[in-house]
Amino acid sequence: MRLSEKTLELNFCKGLPSVLGLNVFWLGLTQQEEKKFGFDHCTSAGGMLLIIQMKRFHKTLKKTGARRFDAPHHQMQALKNIDLLLQSAGVPRFVAYAVPEASDSSHLCNLDCPSTCVNYLDLVHFPAVIPPTGRANNLHYVDVLGASALVHSDEFRVQVTRAPDLMSSLQQSERIGGSPLDRDFPREQLEELLPRLGRTTAFGIAV
Repeated sequence: MRLSEKTLELNFCKGLPSVLGLNVFWLGLTQQEEKKFGFDHCTSAGGMLLIIQMKRFHKTLKKTGARRFDAPHHQMQALKNIDLLLQSAGVPRFVAYAVPEASDSSHLCNLDCPSTCVNYLDLVHFPAVIPPTGRANNLHYVDVLGASALVHSDEFRVQVTRAPDLMSSLQQSERIGGSPLDRDFPREQLEELLPRLGRTTAFGIAV
C-alpha cells in the first residue's frame, strides 16, 4: 500500500530531532502568526531555520537502479532563492529536499529506521540559477543513487546526505551551533517566496 504524504511527513518530523540531536519546534507554513513566531524565535535564540520539502520516490530505473522523484522547476528555484537569501542574511539554515526510503508499506519490512532513513538533498549544493527543464510539464526528474543525485534539465549532480552524516555535514558548513543573529531577519522577502513551495513543506526551528 502506498504511504500517504501526511504519513511520510509525520514520521519525518518525528525522526529528524533524533538525527540532529536537537529540539525541533515544527510550524505550519499557512499561519502568518506562526511564521512570524518562528522567524522571531530563530532570530533571538540563534536557532537553525529548517525548510524541508518532502518528496517521495515513484520509480526505480531498471538500467541503473537509481530511484526517481519529480520536482517542479518553480519550486526548486524558490528553494534555492530562499537558501541564498538566508545565507546572505547570516541565518543558520537547512533548506533541503527530504526523500524517505519508505514510500510503500511493503518497504517497512526491510527498514529498521522508517522515520529516520531519509535521503537529504541540501540546496546549498544546487546552482544559483536552476537550468530549465525543457519539458512541457516543467518538472525536473531527480535520480538518486548512493551519495549523489542527477537532476535532469541541463543535467547537474548534487550530493545526497544520509541521516547518520547529516549533523556532521551541517557542522562542517558552519550552519549549526551559531550565535544569536545581530542582523535584521529578511522576513518580508522570505514570506514572498514561501507560497511558491509545495503543500508538503515542513518548517521548523532547531535549537
